[in-house]
Amino acid sequence: KLNLKTKILFTFVVAMVGPIISCKDDNDVDNKSVKVSNVYNSGCMGSAYSPAQNSKDGESEESFNVYNDGKTVFISHNNRVVFCGYDSISVSINVANDTIWVKEIEMGGVTNCMCLANTSYQINNLPSGQYTLLIRLCENDYYNPEVCGPVKYQTTVNI
Repeated sequence: KLNLKTKILFTFVVAMVGPIISCKDDNDVDNKSVKVSNVYNSGCMGSAYSPAQNSKDGESEESFNVYNDGKTVFISHNNRVVFCGYDSISVSINVANDTIWVKEIEMGGVTNCMCLANTSYQINNLPSGQYTLLIRLCENDYYNPEVCGPVKYQTTVNI
């Protein structure tokens, strides 16, 4: 009888205390609720290496602009160098603890010319906190596995 009472008590304690002592960290973010939206892609805007551009050696200056409003982070990426045969740029994210990993993925054919493109997008539903935002540029030509370079841009975002 004592053994049965002990088992029942143990089961009750585990059922009541288990959710309190879960493995999920309070800083973990539910990646299903965090979404990318309003992805804009300018398409090719001209040669990536034109002397008419205002920068050193005729190459346009690539830039990132990041700001937030509430739980939304707005990102614009200007003068990204892409293959002339690209179709689009998609954006994927993964949030792990206090880090937001972003992949900007250039989709389309590899060609022998390069052009400039502007992209903008937003990340929605981030919980309050301080995050490190890391952006990597990737290529996907539909025939080969996705290829990503090292982190191209890094900043801190406070929500």
